[in-house]
Amino acid sequence: MFKIIYYYLLFYLAIVFHELIHALFAKLFNFNIQKISLGTNFLKININIFSISPIIGNSYVEVDYSKIIIAKRKEIIIFYLAPTVTSIIFVFFSVFI
Repeated sequence: MFKIIYYYLLFYLAIVFHELIHALFAKLFNFNIQKISLGTNFLKININIFSISPIIGNSYVEVDYSKIIIAKRKEIIIFYLAPTVTSIIFVFFSVFI
């Protein structure tokens, strides 16, 4: 039972980390962050631009896409791919360490 809870929390932490990396690069590239949502709409708590739910699902960072349209290609690629790469590294180290 504790192993299930451990892996659930580990997976949730990986999602939080992934979305925070999106938010970090959005701030670095001056994209306007409109909302950071973690989890489903069930039991969701809203605090300013943050929405947090204990149930895993539908997590995202909502940005003003008018800024992304005029951004450089390199910034767009980094914004979308950097969290995926860091998530893969996070999962690799959490499994093999």
